[in-house]
Amino acid sequence: MFDFNIPLVGLRVKPSKMSTFITIFSLCVTLFVVSTHSAHAIGSRIIGGQVARAAEFPWQVAIYVDTVDGKFFCGGSLLNREWILTAAHCLYNGRLYTIQLGSTTLQSGDANRVVVATSTAVIFPNFDPETLEHDIGLIKLHMEITLTDYIQPITLAEVGDTVEGMPAIAVGWGQISDSLSGLANDLHYVTVVVISNAECRLTYGDQVKSTMFCTVGNYNEEFALVILEDPW
Repeated sequence: MFDFNIPLVGLRVKPSKMSTFITIFSLCVTLFVVSTHSAHAIGSRIIGGQVARAAEFPWQVAIYVDTVDGKFFCGGSLLNREWILTAAHCLYNGRLYTIQLGSTTLQSGDANRVVVATSTAVIFPNFDPETLEHDIGLIKLHMEITLTDYIQPITLAEVGDTVEGMPAIAVGWGQISDSLSGLANDLHYVTVVVISNAECRLTYGDQVKSTMFCTVGNYNEEFALVILEDPW
């Protein structure tokens, strides 16, 4: 079992070149947002982005979730050969999780695509499904995955790294156009900038918790991200 006492921080990697990369969980229908529970929640969007190249984000995974109420889609990041980091609400009431790695497309024709079963799902003990505080979960693969150029673990940031004002990259299969609804078949990414929680609260109020941070990007869209900064 994965030990939640290990100092896991947010889904952002160490600075590389001019950007701090942030992998953001692809939520079932609310990519990169707080929640559709709230009045200011935004739909599943990655508008203004670009199509990702093969192996450009080799830690990004697609998660197909089966629940008692049906099926939905999430995303996550490969931590190591056994574990996937994702959002806790993606695991809430889930019964079966199927993981796709190595491919930027949701279609089955990619030769680099690997689909694996899972053995364990763990929800962070302090997760609050109403406020989405501590919205973090882990999935253990049924077997260790073989690393390739297309499948690599993400590098997490150091505790205490400053991200406010830094450019970031949001990655996912979310809505890519105002005229097109639903998931995109191809992985997209978009550059955004991390803003202060104080600025974010001007729009989202108390929805923005201390364990979250916000970004703003193209089309002046703000994303109150359910990303853990420091759960302890």
